[in-house]
Amino acid sequence: MSIGVIWEFYEFSCDKILNKDYQKNYIVNNIVIPKLDSNNNTEFQNIKIKSLVVNGDDWIEKYGGYIDIGLNDTIKDLFVCFCGTLIANIFLYYYIKYKKNFIKYLSIVFE
Repeated sequence: MSIGVIWEFYEFSCDKILNKDYQKNYIVNNIVIPKLDSNNNTEFQNIKIKSLVVNGDDWIEKYGGYIDIGLNDTIKDLFVCFCGTLIANIFLYYYIKYKKNFIKYLSIVFE
């Protein structure tokens, strides 16, 4: 997990210092907004972005929507790191539990 966090720091630094796009900006055409109804239940409303003006430029015309700054890319990368860490910990558990029989256990699992 630590390597994944360091990687995200690297991507962020390259984006900010070197003006790169490692975090993969992308266009957002709609957003989902949670709101409470009269019974205090959460309803989700999917809102299509119809107009967006930034500094006098119409971003719907110019870019096709709102530009996301890479949050989805960061979360996907950290999820992959989490899955790798989980798998590594499972192997570590079996190594500690079975010690010398760990290799024999792996050969049974991957047959």
